[in-house]
Amino acid sequence: MIFPTQKEIVINSNISGLKGGFGQSTIAHELGHWVLHINQQVVEKYIDRNDTEIQPFLCRSSQSLKEREWQAQYFASCLLMPKYKLIESARGRDLTN
Repeated sequence: MIFPTQKEIVINSNISGLKGGFGQSTIAHELGHWVLHINQQVVEKYIDRNDTEIQPFLCRSSQSLKEREWQAQYFASCLLMPKYKLIESARGRDLTN
């Protein structure tokens, strides 16, 4: 769950396997939601007004949220991709196009 005006991401510590790769993936996924799905300008306006009325952001799997979940997972995959794999895949390609 994301609390935008507190700039806080809360992850349920009771989820088994949060240590290691699964935990890193979970954190990266939630960062993806923060970067892609939270309007930072709106949040800053609420903070400037000292208003905490923005609802927490909580994504659960459902048909209407599938695209957001895919985007957050793709963000996490890109963020956590090992550098050597990126270099290997980029060899001979123009990544600016």
